[in-house]
Amino acid sequence: MKIALQVQGKYVVAENGGDAAGIVHANRTAIGPWETWTLERQPDGRVALKSVNGRYLSAEGGGGGDVHANRTAVGPWELWRIGEQSGAAISLQSDNGHFLSARFDTPDVVVNATRDSVGPWETFTVVVVESDTPAVHVEGSSFVDANGRRWIWRGCTDFLLFKRLLDGEDISPLLNERAGIGANLVRVFSMCENIARFHPQDYPPYYDRLGPFVDLLARNSLYVELTVFADAQFIMSSSAEQHQHLARVADTLRGKSNVFLELANEFAKNGVDPRLFDKPDGLVCSRGSGLTDAPPAQPPWDYITFHARRDIPKAWNDVNPDNVRWPPGPPWITDEMMKAGVDVSDAARFYQAGVFAGLANGATFHSQEGVESRSFGPTARDCGVAFFRGLSTP
Repeated sequence: MKIALQVQGKYVVAENGGDAAGIVHANRTAIGPWETWTLERQPDGRVALKSVNGRYLSAEGGGGGDVHANRTAVGPWELWRIGEQSGAAISLQSDNGHFLSARFDTPDVVVNATRDSVGPWETFTVVVVESDTPAVHVEGSSFVDANGRRWIWRGCTDFLLFKRLLDGEDISPLLNERAGIGANLVRVFSMCENIARFHPQDYPPYYDRLGPFVDLLARNSLYVELTVFADAQFIMSSSAEQHQHLARVADTLRGKSNVFLELANEFAKNGVDPRLFDKPDGLVCSRGSGLTDAPPAQPPWDYITFHARRDIPKAWNDVNPDNVRWPPGPPWITDEMMKAGVDVSDAARFYQAGVFAGLANGATFHSQEGVESRSFGPTARDCGVAFFRGLSTP
């Protein structure tokens, strides 16, 4: 992902695009090559920022002094921990805990890492210059991104992710973990009752926070499939309430490049009749999944979501739609498959499922940790790594 960092209306610049001197200011009024940084995610969740000339932003001594853009490799001094502030704003914390700061009390607005708390000078707005989540559309039976490349769904169940954000939790470690095993998408519920009480009406800022939540996922190189209705019979049973909720969600998410919308999870038992809804304009949408091994909602919208059987060997074979003899049509996604560590614990079988999924358009890795949106245990992690490795196999 390529970004610019804006603070108090000025952009952070690596002078000369980054060189041996490595001078860094925050005094530009427009984005050009010198103000563009490549954000490189690290295995521990931190990031490195590389200038157009390939020089990394470095906090000398690990923080507490000057900052330069003159390093050619990443070490501890070139690692920054992102702190989420409000909206698209972030802070950047150095290896020893000091914050990146634009010193507006200096003539050229020198950037250093001397502050031990976050104020306006340490609060940066991320401007995405080149996204890791370009818009995806449907062409025939495939997904294609805005650059004309075939796009493969590498999903991960994360039903309670938005709820955890609304409850004030820091979800960044979960996002880093999901992306770290190979996911490019998380499947998130917009409501539920059976897993946990998550009623939109319990959260006054629900709709105001939904857009920034999706933006946070994009900054972490993740798409989202938002499942609009789950357990709707307990939460908003009337058709009028359901239509109003769908409209507000669609209005909030329309125009965001990293969004897929699924109308309903297993509609037959979740209080929703898909026949009563029109596809929201301007979004890539599924009409909803059926029960396990049951036909999805018909007729399909842009793509199909299917819940595969979990008994052996169907548990891994049916990840490929050809194995369930579904007629040709829009892209098919197995959105719930065998649950790692519950139905199957053998990572080799998840690797096989990933290979089968890659023969189609991809699939969603499913685990109890994902259902509850918590960190993976060892078995789920091993199975997830194997699944996404299989999905990457030509």
